[in-house]
Amino acid sequence: MAAAVPEGADAARAHFGRYARSLAERHPALATVAAAHPPTHRVWSRPEDVDPSSAAARQLALLDAFANGT
Repeated sequence: MAAAVPEGADAARAHFGRYARSLAERHPALATVAAAHPPTHRVWSRPEDVDPSSAAARQLALLDAFANGT
């Protein structure tokens, strides 16, 4: 698998999803395929994207408190 997708399966799935969206008008079936195979590990773009009950959310809260001096 590493030889076929050296960037990793999740990155390949994310790239395919973007590719499918860019070709949605010409090939609408690609969106269905891409939706059926989403990346397993989601990357957060905002703190609000993090699950509030997760350890990552706790770490973000601690970093925020540290940055605020509390």
